[in-house]
Amino acid sequence: MSISPTCQLQPYADSPKSREELVRWLVATEGSPVEPAWWHARLKHWWDENPWSAFVPERGWLLTSGSRVVGFQGLIPAGYSVLGEQKQACISSTWRVEPEHRNQSVAMLMQLRRMGAGRLLIDSTPTEEVQSLLQKTGWVAQREVTQFIVVPQWLTRAKLPQEKRVTMNLDEVRSIRSPFVSPHGVERWITPEYLRWYARSVTRKHVFAGVVDADGCLSSYVFLTPSSLGSWTEVDHFSTENREELHALIAAIRGKWWIKLHAFPGDETWKGARTLYQRPVQVCHHFILPPVMQEVPRRTVLAEGDWGL
Repeated sequence: MSISPTCQLQPYADSPKSREELVRWLVATEGSPVEPAWWHARLKHWWDENPWSAFVPERGWLLTSGSRVVGFQGLIPAGYSVLGEQKQACISSTWRVEPEHRNQSVAMLMQLRRMGAGRLLIDSTPTEEVQSLLQKTGWVAQREVTQFIVVPQWLTRAKLPQEKRVTMNLDEVRSIRSPFVSPHGVERWITPEYLRWYARSVTRKHVFAGVVDADGCLSSYVFLTPSSLGSWTEVDHFSTENREELHALIAAIRGKWWIKLHAFPGDETWKGARTLYQRPVQVCHHFILPPVMQEVPRRTVLAEGDWGL
């Protein structure tokens, strides 16, 4: 799609000067008041501290009119396992265009679509308007998870092997047994550096709990975020072992009355857990899948895309 003669669309080239300009514009166009320091901290987390930053060079696109920023489409670097091989991925975030230039929005979206011909793209926080545009341009939507409400003490039948223990301190995680659950699908590539980075999110508190052996090798973990009415909400789960180890991990967590667990279709992690009740919950995770990934099983969790970043 062509760009108006009054506008220019180009890849965002990060530098101290361009970031300062971008932050001023993001603050000015934010829906609710925020301090510049909040956006500076968020961009620093996305691009400077992100362990995938050197692996994935793209940062997004900038729409300008004359010398003025009028639109931005951000990209957060990510790493994925595709059939056991490490691959580049990009997380779409903060697609924003000033109202008088809104007709240029689709041109920015098509840049993403072209990028998606060769790598995985994820968007997990689109507005309803954006969701409609994504689906018209070939994004695959996952709209529903099953939520399981559990009381941790009810899972005490699940036990860890004697040589393993639970930790809530990421500094005790020295290695990970495998960076993926299965070599036969598409899922995030997990490393201790990634876990520490995710735990430092600017926008949401993330509480880590994991299972390690005597050498600090991690085999299972969950990330939780505080929820209402004295509960935790699980946003990420992972295990190189079996679901019983994750059940034992949940059983060991204290501090809240109950925990809300989640599973996308095909995920049987919480099967067999004693629950208060379960229900479907709406989500809006969207993916662009290159041809090589379209027939491959995907393992999805809530904490994908910029959900919580």
